Amino acid sequence: MDQAIMVREKSVYIFMYDDGKRVLSALAFLTMIILGLGCMCLNQWVTLIFGGLVVVAGICKFVDACFFKRIIISKTHITKEWFYLGKRSIKLSNLQAGVVKGLWSGTIFFQQKDHIGLNRIPMQLEIFPIGNTGFNLIRKILIQKRIINGDELSWNNS
Repeated sequence: MDQAIMVREKSVYIFMYDDGKRVLSALAFLTMIILGLGCMCLNQWVTLIFGGLVVVAGICKFVDACFFKRIIISKTHITKEWFYLGKRSIKLSNLQAGVVKGLWSGTIFFQQKDHIGLNRIPMQLEIFPIGNTGFNLIRKILIQKRIINGDELSWNNS
């Protein structure tokens, strides 16, 4: 199999993280938490606020990396499942997708178009643990489902 496990059954795609890359991602987020705590220990209010934000973001990303189970893209929904934390689903007709991609890593964001409040918080999928082949397959699926055009610069930066 490839880095990420991809299964296709009756127009259902399943993406799971590679365990080795999951551990590396979790260690990177743990380092982010430690650096944020280091910033918080300095006696300046700007570094306290910045460090606090880094710690909160690091904890959220660390928990997501550790408990992520899989992403399922079906004909009508995209569903993200976690171990012990349940699952969250968005209809493809109401889906807005974006990506922030760097050289080795990045994040794909899935969010609902017309909801407000906590339902507007995006589902995030780290690119590093699924690899570039998983990223390109997700990009191809989103183009087929007409969620993205495919000519956006950030989606072509692979």
